Amino acid sequence: GAGRVRRAAAKRLAEAGAPYRIVEQRDDRIRNSNVFVRGDAADIEVLQAAGITRASTVLITTHDDDVNIYLSIYCRRLRSDVRIISRANRERNVTTLYRAGADAVLSYASTGATAIWNHIRPDELIVIAEGLSVFRRQIPRELVGKQLGATHIRRDTGCNVVAIEADGLIVGNPDKEVRLPAGGSLLLIGNDEADDRFSARYSHKRRRHLRNDT
Repeated sequence: GAGRVRRAAAKRLAEAGAPYRIVEQRDDRIRNSNVFVRGDAADIEVLQAAGITRASTVLITTHDDDVNIYLSIYCRRLRSDVRIISRANRERNVTTLYRAGADAVLSYASTGATAIWNHIRPDELIVIAEGLSVFRRQIPRELVGKQLGATHIRRDTGCNVVAIEADGLIVGNPDKEVRLPAGGSLLLIGNDEADDRFSARYSHKRRRHLRNDT
């Protein structure tokens, strides 16, 4: 796709000196024949012309989640080893895209969670409003392997899970059916009382405020 998301991604790749190709059907979006491959990404010949057989990563950026899901499945079947990053326009489709074969799914929730994650260290707590904070905690051993919805973290502690991190991958607004991984972390939001309840329930040392943001 050659829309707004593609333009931002292409700019970053160009700045990094990384070679890339863009598959696009619309003539009015094609600017440079050395970079663009005109055609449908569901066409194997078009993907081959774009370099699917040697590419390290496929970035799927269309505004249609059904297309993104199909292309994730298709590219995964063509290349079991390629890294697939897909855009999700609706939060409800994030889990489906992972099941379709995507290694990473970028949604407004996940990118927002990543932006927060990148500014918070393990011992930090960010105040986002009076009495409301964002903090990171290691996933308690007793919750490993459980579906998020079955942990009842919000009911028991008052904390809301904003994101789950494991093996360098951050999933924002995680589905309630996602199982919590060993060695992963939770990005939580709650007030001081919720933080205390989480810490007491799961025997984690309370973190002190190191940074205030409004």
